[in-house]
Amino acid sequence: MFITALAVHDDITLDWDAAEATITALSEERRAALADHLGWGDGESEPDETANQLLRQAVRDLRAALDGSGQLRRELDRTRVGHWTIYLTGGFSTGDPPTDLYEVFSALEVTGLDMAIGFSWPPTDSPEESAREGGGSM
Repeated sequence: MFITALAVHDDITLDWDAAEATITALSEERRAALADHLGWGDGESEPDETANQLLRQAVRDLRAALDGSGQLRRELDRTRVGHWTIYLTGGFSTGDPPTDLYEVFSALEVTGLDMAIGFSWPPTDSPEESAREGGGSM
């Protein structure tokens, strides 16, 4: 079973506009990580605009799932732990990703978009402490 998570502290407002700035300024290292993650060949990244479009769609899909309006909303579970909302997706798999939303979470994590938007992992006593500990998704 594969499960991944994104967490947001009550004191944080998700900044969806930050995603666009991060996509535009994405480093070659992050683009190569995305290409490797998606299996785009020999580690060479796809043309920037292809990667940008994929990431913009991932952000739209996640936002819609969180709002309960997207097609992927059924693939999302949420729970509360202290001052944190934890969003989870996943399931059983024999090779392919267990859910489409799992791929969205993963793409955001390997590119750092999750942290740019305001998600953190692991949840700690404060969002600042979580960011110092590496942030990202599980």
